[in-house]
Amino acid sequence: MLTVVVQGSFEEARRTIQAAQKHAEVIEFRIDLFEKKDPTHVGKLLHLSKVPVIFTLRRKDQGGEFRGNERER
Repeated sequence: MLTVVVQGSFEEARRTIQAAQKHAEVIEFRIDLFEKKDPTHVGKLLHLSKVPVIFTLRRKDQGGEFRGNERER
């Protein structure tokens, strides 16, 4: 299964999603690596995807950037 990871700015994420539509079976939204943690942007990006989406929010010890506690995550 080919999964494409989406991260960075809204514009970078939008371009990645558009390019991934041709080849990816799943798109992973790395919420912890988005520049702006704006739910509105996530919703707009989700709407652009024509393939299933997985949302991840990885802690620092998992290779991510989320610094909150487990309850917040």
